Amino acid sequence: MKVISTGKRQFLKAITWRIVSVILTFVIVYWLTGGIDAAMQIGVADFAIKFVVYYGHEKLWKKTEWGKKIVPCK
Repeated sequence: MKVISTGKRQFLKAITWRIVSVILTFVIVYWLTGGIDAAMQIGVADFAIKFVVYYGHEKLWKKTEWGKKIVPCK
């Protein structure tokens, strides 16, 4: 049996991680500045930029052969 990750799975993985990460960024910025507007602006920018970078990073690693092994199906 061979298990593969679909593009939909990778996309959902990227979205859920970004949601967790942006909430953390929002909390940190709010804690440091006390400003909800600054926290929202930075949170939105953080989500958008880092989501695109993370998704691209995952796609590149999927294409990379380094560290992969071929395991025979039993």
